[in-house]
Amino acid sequence: MLINRNNPSRYYIGSSVNMGRRLAEYFALTTSSRTPKTSAERELASLQAKEWNVVILNVCIPQLALILEQLAFFVWLPTINSIHTVVPRVLPS
Repeated sequence: MLINRNNPSRYYIGSSVNMGRRLAEYFALTTSSRTPKTSAERELASLQAKEWNVVILNVCIPQLALILEQLAFFVWLPTINSIHTVVPRVLPS
């Protein structure tokens, strides 16, 4: 979960199989090293990295991460995510 320090009502929920890679992608957005492609990425890119809090909600196997991500969408209704549906990125096996 990424939470805007200046406006905590603005937050993003996501999951990743490789947390280091994902955090590097978010950092690249905040330093203009990567061009934002979605409305969520544009909002993340609008602030410096130090203006975002990173909260790790859970560490688990990829298949369970997708289920927990979908649950988090329903429970917390993230305000930055434009889509509240999980898209599987790994094979179920």
